[in-house]
Amino acid sequence: MESNKELRIIAEIVAFSNDVSTYEVMGIKDTTVKICACWISKEIGLTTDQDLGAHFLIDHRYMNHRIGLLKLEMSLHTEINKSLRSLLQMCAMILKMSKMDINN
Repeated sequence: MESNKELRIIAEIVAFSNDVSTYEVMGIKDTTVKICACWISKEIGLTTDQDLGAHFLIDHRYMNHRIGLLKLEMSLHTEINKSLRSLLQMCAMILKMSKMDINN
């Protein structure tokens, strides 16, 4: 499924940019970097909340609660907002580039 590949790319980008392992993003623990990856995936609109939760091993209702808290932090702290928006743009650009046919 294409969305699984895209979610994995987002997880790898978020892990790399935060200097953590991919396990921190996709593992059992509900870390802040996992919530960031979920937020980015939701913003890009890759899949349903249920599928997103299943992919990132997190209950989709709890994920949405944590995303709400993240959005609150973003609204209170401009630097967090700027960093996450930049990360969102980078993920969207890399996903777009991954779909390009570079042989043309």
